Amino acid sequence: MRGRKTLCFCAFKFYEQLKFVMAVVENESFSLVAKQCFVSQSTLSNSIQALENEFGRALFNRTTRCVQLYFFGIEMLPFITSILIAEKNLFDYIEKLILAVKF
Repeated sequence: MRGRKTLCFCAFKFYEQLKFVMAVVENESFSLVAKQCFVSQSTLSNSIQALENEFGRALFNRTTRCVQLYFFGIEMLPFITSILIAEKNLFDYIEKLILAVKF
């Protein structure tokens, strides 16, 4: 069984990968997203590739000139979006609770 720290690290890594995917979808560029996220292009690419390996399918068709979602990526996009929205909503709610409850 994984320890709490391992699970937290895995969850953080997973959300980071999903955020990278969304940023590449929105910007259609690995190099631009790498600069915006303050990571190297190889770190970004490796992170997304690790997620693709977990899924067992590629999300993107990468060429030297463009980045496009494969059909699988298009199908996964609503789920990725939902997860990222849920994460944002969770942290917004936590912030409200912290502000509402005086310690």
